[in-house]
Amino acid sequence: MPIRNSYTPYDIERTKKAIGYIHRCYMENISADQLSIEASIDVRLLQSLMQFMTGMTVHHYLVKVRIEQATKDLEDRFELTIEQIARRHGFNSSSHFIKCFRERHGITPNEYRYHIINKGKAV
Repeated sequence: MPIRNSYTPYDIERTKKAIGYIHRCYMENISADQLSIEASIDVRLLQSLMQFMTGMTVHHYLVKVRIEQATKDLEDRFELTIEQIARRHGFNSSSHFIKCFRERHGITPNEYRYHIINKGKAV
């Protein structure tokens, strides 16, 4: 495994390819092993480079992307339930989605949606 900051340009390109794959296919069930195959890079090297380039593990980066995309639906797609949004963005259950969303935003998806709906109304 390379010493920190001694990654090759090829390694960095492969990791960027993996990040792009996450952004395109985040709603699918993606493992670090599968991602390493998609990007043609050793899984340990990919994990190391993801940590170096994003500050997160592959899993945490995937969850971050899923939450970002789900947040857009919470803001724009009021006809969808929380469960529908969770499944649409790759979460296996609404409870896991709610837990991850709360960790990231400090409130539940329902609370977030409530604030969006009532934004601009006099209190």
